[in-house]
Amino acid sequence: MQEHILEKYPEADLRVYVGWLPMRPSDARFGVADLMLDDRVRHFWDGGRLLGTYFATLTGAGAGAVAWDVFFLYPPDASWGDRPRVTGAPVVAQAATLEHAIAPYVSDD
Repeated sequence: MQEHILEKYPEADLRVYVGWLPMRPSDARFGVADLMLDDRVRHFWDGGRLLGTYFATLTGAGAGAVAWDVFFLYPPDASWGDRPRVTGAPVVAQAATLEHAIAPYVSDD
């Protein structure tokens, strides 16, 4: 995300919301915001995995699943409850998919 989208389109009118979840024993609330440094990014700690559980339903995962290391792309006119335009996981492996899907919304001019 940082390299393929934010750095490539520094002037694009984007909003990035990052939910950090404790999925591995080493995951901690502190220091995660240092991983994506851009004024368009907002970081949220989901210690109870509530958003992760909600977004898992959007991926079609079964009951009790938690979405993590996944992206959801919404168009500029999206409202809460809308379905994402594109999803993908893991994020790094699907960077090209995200970059292609976001192309109509950004310009490198």
